[in-house]
Amino acid sequence: MGNRWIWALRAAPFLILLVNGRTALAVARSGWGQALVLVLGTALLAALPYARLGRHLGGWEGRVGGLVFWALTAGAVYAPLLAPHDPNAQHQPAVCRYLSPFSSAWQDPVTERFSLEPSPGAERFLFPLGTDGYGRCVLSRVLAGGRVSLAIGLLSVLLTLALGAFVGGLAGYYGGWVDAVLMRLVDTLLAFPRLFLLLMLAGILEKHLSILGIVLILGALSWMEVARLVRGQVLSLKERDFVTAARAIGASDARILARHILPHLAGILLIDATLRIGGIILTEAALSFLGLGVQPPNASWGNIIADGKEALTDGWWVSAFPGLAMLLTVFSLYLLGESGLRRPER
Repeated sequence: MGNRWIWALRAAPFLILLVNGRTALAVARSGWGQALVLVLGTALLAALPYARLGRHLGGWEGRVGGLVFWALTAGAVYAPLLAPHDPNAQHQPAVCRYLSPFSSAWQDPVTERFSLEPSPGAERFLFPLGTDGYGRCVLSRVLAGGRVSLAIGLLSVLLTLALGAFVGGLAGYYGGWVDAVLMRLVDTLLAFPRLFLLLMLAGILEKHLSILGIVLILGALSWMEVARLVRGQVLSLKERDFVTAARAIGASDARILARHILPHLAGILLIDATLRIGGIILTEAALSFLGLGVQPPNASWGNIIADGKEALTDGWWVSAFPGLAMLLTVFSLYLLGESGLRRPER
């Protein structure tokens, strides 16, 4: 990846903040959560090791996937700044219901009523991706939904990897009865139909299910395969010479696992994460589509698609654009996973 691309990717977050300075300040003042997302998102996007990632993403597939996922992540982080309208604002549904993409409506400043015909002094409202059945801007809702769906996917995968690495690391390193007990627990959990458990828990907690609750449920039901993967790798790594040398100099088991074995698992866990995030996003979308996931008025790609299911002929864009965003997300992550995110062979 050339230096121009690297500098462009590092500068883009600050450029977005600079261009939308007043909106950014207003969003930051609206709550500490919004300010935290903007600050952490900007720091992460600016501090990523783009040069190293460019070397690891050797093929065009990985670089295309990385750029697409970067764009989707930036859209989610800066959703309040990039959205043309409030994602929950209803623009007089009797007039603005199911407007097609690139349609406009005009609001009279005195009566605050909307019209599809321009009039002197009226304020123009442009809807680049159209509106839904409640007169809400689809583009604004897709951006807001992306923030929720991507956050759920990323946080769920972090929880999955943490639980899987912990259980698999202990089982593989200690072996014996520890391995037997932990692996029988994993086998027992894998024997249960995961989709049934997911729907049952989501159904029981439906009225009290927050975004954090969805993250915990998805993460708690997805770590078993990671534990098996880590266990197999640790069984091999613990017999290597560098682990034997660490034991010989008196290193503790915790230090050996954390400093000598875990770094060797980073590559395979990163590949697993890129392939797993897409699946979790699709699972969350399915739950939201069924009304068991993210609850209105919060937007997620799944419940936006559900909003448009009754107007697939007259308002196809309501379901098509969040579906396209999901498709691009999953496809870009699969490209990243297939590229390996690993060091080139020497």
